[in-house]
Amino acid sequence: MLNRAEVIGRLTRDPELRYTPKGTPVCHLALATNEMVGTGENREERTEFHDVTAWDTLAETCATYLAKGRLVFVEGRLHTERWERDDVPQRRTVIVAGTVRFLDRPDGAAAVAATADGVADGSQR
Repeated sequence: MLNRAEVIGRLTRDPELRYTPKGTPVCHLALATNEMVGTGENREERTEFHDVTAWDTLAETCATYLAKGRLVFVEGRLHTERWERDDVPQRRTVIVAGTVRFLDRPDGAAAVAATADGVADGSQR
């Protein structure tokens, strides 16, 4: 079976870094992607919003270097979170990031790729 998601988009808000009770870093990212649909005069832009979760060193790297408006590539897997609120079942599907590549350079710095292994480099792939 294959469970893989790849998206390129801009952060709609600053990353939210938190820690689990055991001290594991977790970072929540909100990402927007755009696509053009339709043809001719009926062509319009459609925006989709994606929730992304990064863990451990990747979470800390994202929280340190990312901010609202930054362009990123995210590769990961889909995960559906389930819970109950007021006895009503709730769910949402998130992307659990394995790689986050920073695609723009706000300070003139080299592009950075961060992976779940905690590797960060300035190489262009």
